[in-house]
Amino acid sequence: MKVQTTIKPTIALAAAVLLVAVGLYMLFRPHRSVVAYCQVYHQENQKLEQAQGNTYSVEVFSHGSNNAKDFVSAFTALDRVAPSDIEPDVRSLKLVFQKINYDPSQTLTASLSGIGAETSVRNWTDSHCGK
Repeated sequence: MKVQTTIKPTIALAAAVLLVAVGLYMLFRPHRSVVAYCQVYHQENQKLEQAQGNTYSVEVFSHGSNNAKDFVSAFTALDRVAPSDIEPDVRSLKLVFQKINYDPSQTLTASLSGIGAETSVRNWTDSHCGK
């Protein structure tokens, strides 16, 4: 009795699926550029316009929200496309709001730690994307 194995076709199929997935990611991944950043910035600012309240705010955006997670989402989207000269500050603001979202009692200390990044991102965004 001879047993046939199907390992080779399975490996080949898995490799093909992996190659297609990597190719699609490379094709559609967000590209870091001023144009992409400004486009995402305006989209996120519009989303925040729909948010409720003003418990949390950041000078970069013209609207506040009662939910820190709204800013986590906005800065996560911006971090994906932020050019290298502003990306570290965008990431810092994302981390500030992640901390606030996780533990609201840290709002004051987290906010104070993000003042420099907030000023930098606001100035950069104003000069590259308009107000």
